[in-house]
Amino acid sequence: MKRETEDIYREVQHLYGVPYVSAIHKSLATQPGLLTWAWHKVAPAFRTGEAQKAAWAAAAEVEAPALDPIPWQAVNAWGMTRHDVTSVRAAAETFLRVSPVNMMFAALIKLRLAGVMPKGATDSGALTPWQPPAAPATAPPPMIDVERADATTRDLAMLFATNRDDEPFVPGLYCMLLNWPGLAGHLGTVLPPRMRGAVAVSDALRSRIDDAAATLLRPAPEPPCAAPSPSARAYFAHIASTYRKTSPELVIAGKLIRDALPSDEPTRGSEQRLGRLGS
Repeated sequence: MKRETEDIYREVQHLYGVPYVSAIHKSLATQPGLLTWAWHKVAPAFRTGEAQKAAWAAAAEVEAPALDPIPWQAVNAWGMTRHDVTSVRAAAETFLRVSPVNMMFAALIKLRLAGVMPKGATDSGALTPWQPPAAPATAPPPMIDVERADATTRDLAMLFATNRDDEPFVPGLYCMLLNWPGLAGHLGTVLPPRMRGAVAVSDALRSRIDDAAATLLRPAPEPPCAAPSPSARAYFAHIASTYRKTSPELVIAGKLIRDALPSDEPTRGSEQRLGRLGS
């Protein structure tokens, strides 16, 4: 089963066009057979690109009040280089790519667990393979482990925390931002009001994903494992409810962060760090 899971991870990375596997897949893999059963049931829609393209189209309609642009002077003061800015932009773009597809993945599994059958009689083996987009040229920054971070970083992370199982949960995009405390502090101040004002935007994205998912179930071979147990079903419902809340937020936040970052062409001297500027 470990090899089966690793094969699924590789295929998911390829079909998502990102350099890592999302936590939702890793979470399902903790339940015996759940990831294998789920992926076999929904994979045809991802192998043809229908699921990804529908999810990205739904996310493209997201609109929220923009953040004020971040000037290079602020980037300099935060000790960030041009490469750092490119890395943050890659993080935002990655979550814009992954979050809506994770929503589609969860929506399709929910339908299959509910017993909704695929329409049509398409032979999944005869479907035209899809070539996903290449992963971002710049790798996103590593995620800071909040639980192992120092007290100041943990306090900073709480600006982005949501609630899961009555415990604070910091989504991955924000864990990446913690690499630059100045930027994280700024975004932790200006993002939350935008997110509180974007509830209707998140609801609309969820509705578009659900509507699209209902049209995307495709026939698939039977999985090489038993159907999920009641406890595994309950576990999926719990995980899916978390992603249903956080994924729309990350789509909105990803767009706002990407668009607020300064352009790729810094002004003269903008790549100097604060120490040099103040010397």
